[in-house]
Amino acid sequence: MKKIIQRIMPTVAAAIVTSEEVSALIATTNATDFQLRAYEILSEDGLKFTVRVFLYGHQNKGRPLCGDKIEATVSGELKKQEDSWILEKYSINDHKILNLA
Repeated sequence: MKKIIQRIMPTVAAAIVTSEEVSALIATTNATDFQLRAYEILSEDGLKFTVRVFLYGHQNKGRPLCGDKIEATVSGELKKQEDSWILEKYSINDHKILNLA
């Protein structure tokens, strides 16, 4: 299951970057283009998993630093669809900006 979670992480990252919770955090920063930088698998149980993700953005050098790193804990469930795995559902359990000025 660990390898399947690793393969689906770009999909997880794309989903949370556009989520209401995380996009609201992104809006409070002066950074743009947040992308998955790292993640840690916290648990896996059958098709369910929990990961901690680290999203890094690009800081606008002409503005004060208001954070360019976000950490979020995400629980999700995978589903087999034809020959591949998809992210069936997810929830963001915790999210915060890591480096506030």
